[in-house]
Amino acid sequence: MARVKPLMEVLRGVTRFGRLTVISEAPRIVSESGFAALAAKVRCDCGVEKVIRARGLVTGDATSCGCYRHEKHVEKLVGQATHGHARKGQRTTEYVIWATMKARCHNPDDGGYPQYGARGIVVCDRWRNSFEAFLSDMGLRPSKAHSLDRINNDGAYEPGNVKWSTGAEQARNRRTSRALSIRGRTMTVTEWAAEAGIPAHRVFSRLNKGWPPEDAVFMAKRGSVRG
Repeated sequence: MARVKPLMEVLRGVTRFGRLTVISEAPRIVSESGFAALAAKVRCDCGVEKVIRARGLVTGDATSCGCYRHEKHVEKLVGQATHGHARKGQRTTEYVIWATMKARCHNPDDGGYPQYGARGIVVCDRWRNSFEAFLSDMGLRPSKAHSLDRINNDGAYEPGNVKWSTGAEQARNRRTSRALSIRGRTMTVTEWAAEAGIPAHRVFSRLNKGWPPEDAVFMAKRGSVRG
């Protein structure tokens, strides 16, 4: 009877499986039932490195880090929009987000227009004219907790100024980007705190207590016991 080669011996002879390149053997992956599966460290063509069960390479179940499946999903969504399948009741979440983004910026009858379009917030032509371009640039929403977040709150919806963020991340970003004007200069609270050499949370605490901005930032440097 012919000897069956050990799995890792097979892998040593072949280093590439689909988009994955085997870098080295890795510690076994132990399942909840206690089974220890042979593992390999691999690098995907997209640059991601991860440890996976080695048998998946041999059986063909593992051919990428997951990026291939993601790309196919995006292609499917783009195809739905392109071929008219984004009708009411069949729209994907990403499509709805794209449509509402445009409405609040460019439709005066939209409920969100006063806070967006009326303030001069617009959607760049690339995204406004193409759902496919928006989806290509932004990718799928990471989770149900994520929504569009502009890095510069006064800037447009455009590549480089928009990211997917959770509600907690957006609240934190708004908080740390709060601007203060002191002595003829305007900077964020975080920047003022760094200049004054005090923790930013102390400045926020003082502002919440009603302190004037200049006192909130610089009072400690004047030797005051307040704070």
